[in-house]
Amino acid sequence: MASCPRCHGGGSVQGDHPPCGRCGGRGFTGSDTTQRCGSCAGTGRMASREWVTCPHCSGTGTDPFAPRPAAARKASGEPRPPAGRTRQDAAAAQDSPAWLTLVTAGVTAGWALFFLAPGFGPGPIDDWAPLALAGLAGLAGALLWRLAARVVLFCGVFLLAWGWLRAEAGFDAAWVAPALGLVAALVALRAWQVAAMLMLAAAGFVLLLATQDGLSPEQVRGMAAGLVDRLLRPLGGG
Repeated sequence: MASCPRCHGGGSVQGDHPPCGRCGGRGFTGSDTTQRCGSCAGTGRMASREWVTCPHCSGTGTDPFAPRPAAARKASGEPRPPAGRTRQDAAAAQDSPAWLTLVTAGVTAGWALFFLAPGFGPGPIDDWAPLALAGLAGLAGALLWRLAARVVLFCGVFLLAWGWLRAEAGFDAAWVAPALGLVAALVALRAWQVAAMLMLAAAGFVLLLATQDGLSPEQVRGMAAGLVDRLLRPLGGG
């Protein structure tokens, strides 16, 4: 097993300065507050830090996220990790920024409310129905944003690379452009979190502009359709 990167195999790390045992952390002895404690020089804390259990490995001295040999996993009955996925990958997935999930939920709910609100009129049900549906859309966005970001990034890079190569590179074989587009999409997936942040920022910025400029959902749909048509035009041979 690999040593813990925090305590380097010792199982303990230095914590805070413990309170002075002579003055009880007050910094003075007796009832006279001007008489400083001689053990802590009036600070109330000891000069040396105390040793505490390492929070990363819980005192074992080994890295809990390091890959274990197949023999050790089999002896302990631990299930085999999925192919191509290590413990570090699992830990990184669990450590995804919480703020990114919250912002994704907010932007998704904002777009849902933008498109749903004009379809409801005044009334006791119509007042809360768009908010409820927008809340459900935000919840779905918070749960599915990782998968959605990967799908959008893969399809977007694949289609853009394929269209550009078909229009500009002029390969003789018809399969070369889509094959290179597939390779570019797979490479882009390595940076899917950065792409997700950029797409989220763009979606929030466009939502803010559409709200400030008073655009209708029909106008936004038309602008989005025109953008998609321009991006996919090279695939049609135009």
